[in-house]
Amino acid sequence: MKLKKILAVLLAVAMLGAMSAAVFAEEDAVVTTAAAPAFTLRVEGVKSNLYYGTVELVEGESVLKALCRVLDAQGISYDVQGSDYGEFLNAVGEDVSAQFGGWDGWLYYVNGVDVAVGIDTYVPAAGDSVLVCYADPYGDPATLLPTVTATRARTGEVTLNASAQTAVYAEDWSVSYVSVPAADVKVFVDGAEYVTDENGNAVLSAEDSAKESISVQIEKFAENGKPLVVRLAPDFAIDLTAVTAPAFSDVEEGKWYTEPVNAAAAAGLVNGFTDGTFRPAALITRAEVAAILYRMAGSPEVEAKAVFNDVAADNWAAKAVTWCAENGIVNGSAGSFMPTQTVTRQDLATMLVRLNTNVLHKELPADAEAPAFADNDQIAAYAAEAVYLLQKAGIVNGTDGNFNPRSGASRAEVCKMAMGLMG
Repeated sequence: MKLKKILAVLLAVAMLGAMSAAVFAEEDAVVTTAAAPAFTLRVEGVKSNLYYGTVELVEGESVLKALCRVLDAQGISYDVQGSDYGEFLNAVGEDVSAQFGGWDGWLYYVNGVDVAVGIDTYVPAAGDSVLVCYADPYGDPATLLPTVTATRARTGEVTLNASAQTAVYAEDWSVSYVSVPAADVKVFVDGAEYVTDENGNAVLSAEDSAKESISVQIEKFAENGKPLVVRLAPDFAIDLTAVTAPAFSDVEEGKWYTEPVNAAAAAGLVNGFTDGTFRPAALITRAEVAAILYRMAGSPEVEAKAVFNDVAADNWAAKAVTWCAENGIVNGSAGSFMPTQTVTRQDLATMLVRLNTNVLHKELPADAEAPAFADNDQIAAYAAEAVYLLQKAGIVNGTDGNFNPRSGASRAEVCKMAMGLMG
């Protein structure tokens, strides 16, 4: 019995020792290693993304040296040349500097900013996002480094807006930066293709608007193939669940204009101001109305031209004005369009009826009462029938028995009449 007890004790001690050894062995095997410091590198060529990934930091190594290390590992050819200002990247793959005959070439940005330090000098820090891209930011037209944001209309439709900061130089070469729309840019959303309008906007389909998240890519090229925008990161995504419908701070509930203003904004016909207001009582210009009419037709493809002597081909509204003129919606006077002049109520009625007659072809109802306005004799002959048709359709109303044909139309009135025509 004593021998059995002694053997049992020895066995228990051995088992305890084995268990302890196993525990210690497991603890020794768990090695906590901190992630090596790294930065993100993206290389955008003229027609495609060449590299996108993380790069381990090497102490004192410049962006250029790190880039060369990555390109060597990827088997991508490149050419680095020297100058009085240091080394610079002359080529990556087939994309060689000045291939489009200007100042186009390889540039780099850190965290979305031009750091104004040579690529062979700047040493990236852990967590930096470095973009090396082929661009021509000083050309005409320039390559834009865009940002894309999303807004949701009250109908649920999502509009993507592409814009960029660009440098403007004064006569003394002092520089200021302004935001410009990335217009006529192809936007790819999960494979579906859209094109931004003159304001940099692209309205997504109901299917894409209903998604929780979308992946977005963009591109635009000049006729000679020069990139006019830098593509977004290959995994650029927008969380649509965080995009809510905006509210104009000065569009009160229950007003006569509340519903048409909100509906016009939701349809992408009108925009608010950067301060969150809509300014419904503000008078609207002829150029702004032309843009709304153009959007009502779906913003068809058209080449901007100097149709009128006071609307240059590069004017923000040139495309809309050109389209309206070509479709017989606006005429102008003595070769001028007067784009900044306030549109009159009778001219607005005339433009809307021409839009419907020549393009939309909507059947207007004719069952509303159309009593004579007290100021009928002040309505120009060219506008009389249009006013009458819209009155019979219930789209226009008077004030105290008057139509006020020569008075300026407000932003709210345009929304009401436009949405009345759209139905």
